[in-house]
Amino acid sequence: MLTIALVFLTLVSLPIVIASAFRTVLIERKSKRLKQEISELSAEQLFKSVDDGDGIENDIERFFSKKRLLPPAAILTFIYFLSFWFVYAYLAFRFPGLVKPAHEFPEYLLKNAAGLSVAFLGVYIFNLGAIVRRLYLVDLTEHVFWSAINRYVLTIGIAIIFGLTGIGASGDQAAYVPCIYFSIGFLASFFLDAILDRAADVRGWFNRSASKAPEYRLELVRGIDLWKSYRFEEEGIESIQNLATADLRSLAIKTRYPIKTLADWMDQAILIHRLGDRATKLWGHGIEGSAIELASRSPANNGNSTDSRTDAASIAKALELGDDDKTNVEHLMNSLFWDESVRTLWRVWQKGDDWDGGSSGGDTNQGSLGLSRVETVTRSETSVAGVPAQVTVNVVPSQDMAQRIDGKPVESPELPEAV
Repeated sequence: MLTIALVFLTLVSLPIVIASAFRTVLIERKSKRLKQEISELSAEQLFKSVDDGDGIENDIERFFSKKRLLPPAAILTFIYFLSFWFVYAYLAFRFPGLVKPAHEFPEYLLKNAAGLSVAFLGVYIFNLGAIVRRLYLVDLTEHVFWSAINRYVLTIGIAIIFGLTGIGASGDQAAYVPCIYFSIGFLASFFLDAILDRAADVRGWFNRSASKAPEYRLELVRGIDLWKSYRFEEEGIESIQNLATADLRSLAIKTRYPIKTLADWMDQAILIHRLGDRATKLWGHGIEGSAIELASRSPANNGNSTDSRTDAASIAKALELGDDDKTNVEHLMNSLFWDESVRTLWRVWQKGDDWDGGSSGGDTNQGSLGLSRVETVTRSETSVAGVPAQVTVNVVPSQDMAQRIDGKPVESPELPEAV
């Protein structure tokens, strides 16, 4: 009995112990990594508002402060205390010879507490795994504790619903009931959506799916798996649209992911947000599923050249669109070229050790990053968008900033600064 009590107390206290013991180490490692990334990429301007002296340290210290980390950790610890107390009472009722009887809960509740106890075990294991994983990844924030509380509430609520409806209580499904309850903590959102859809359709009052605009899962982005999707959900990013419109600087500070990785994911998300799951068809045709890539190949970026229009036609074909949609694809590519979010990501990609220092003899292949995110060329004209002659600049392939599709002069967008 004493051993069980000590084990339960140890498991209960883990959230508050982890938050208290490792906060300082997390701040130091986070600050060091972020400063190194900023120095290696073209992110100085992006972080200008915080990169002033100790600005980054102050921003990180504020985000990982005790006032932010400890309250949710303490709440989660208290919730776990009540839950383990309930599980202990159930064990005492179920195995009276093994555990000292507890009389804090009514007997009728303990008789039907098996599913609830298994559900709590599942959500506790999931939450503990998430916390430990975030600890060794140097990504332990207040959100991991608030998310654990939210998942706990959802899990227990769904388990109660399942218990009241008697799901799988008889027949061939009876043997799988413990597995169902245990999995609720891992798939809480899935079970909640299933319950809501069933409740909406049970009397045919309305179709819940028809009342919503299509939402695309974060897993459509290459590199984002289930765990990374959960991590973004903690920051309020639950769909492709949320990621496409997120703030890169904020995510770089709040999450463990490198700036370059975040920029790549947001780049993909912008394109998927515009095209839907059709964007994934591009990869099968050797075309990078990237908003920056389509912007670099757009007619607006290439002087309305024949090659750019041919590119638009091949992209339309890869998307399995008809010939009539080729013009729409051109408009989409031009729209991405002028999109300020795409330009911000573009600038982040355009500087750093990834590019060669320049090119010789007008070779436009040097300094490119595989899929033409950027090319380094030497301009010999008198000036290009205000850049003096004979300087090496990082520009987009075939860039002619002096004209649009219709050939009318317009104000030239800002080129990356000369190197």
